[in-house]
Amino acid sequence: MKNCLKKIFSVLFIFFWIGSFAFVLMAKPGENKDTASVQQPPVKPIPLAPQDMFTSCARCHSIGKGKLIGPDLLDIAERHSEKWLVNFIHSSDSVIRSGDTSAIRLYRAYDSLPMPYHDFSYEETKSLIEFIRTEGNKLKADPDFL
Repeated sequence: MKNCLKKIFSVLFIFFWIGSFAFVLMAKPGENKDTASVQQPPVKPIPLAPQDMFTSCARCHSIGKGKLIGPDLLDIAERHSEKWLVNFIHSSDSVIRSGDTSAIRLYRAYDSLPMPYHDFSYEETKSLIEFIRTEGNKLKADPDFL
């Protein structure tokens, strides 16, 4: 009887030892029992400032200084709707492929060079358009501004 109890306790000990080892292996790195059930909120990316985004645009565009690789952006918001500008800034190729006549005309006028894809959020793109509008208005008020 004593021998039988010893075997049962040995088996139970091994069973619990393996179980606790498996539990440790299943835990995610950096997780402990206190934080395992707490869900962390998603991290929101920090929005880009419009002047920082424009540095990318300034490689091909100016505001009131004439054409470069691409068109001058002075008064661009008066020539196109905000929706059109947002779509074109995000993916000029898509707007061109959709058959949009303004996009096709621009594409052909600038040696069939599509504008690069930009991964700006909708809000960032709207703030970029507003930045271009504001800088253009400053230039109209003082032609020596830029």
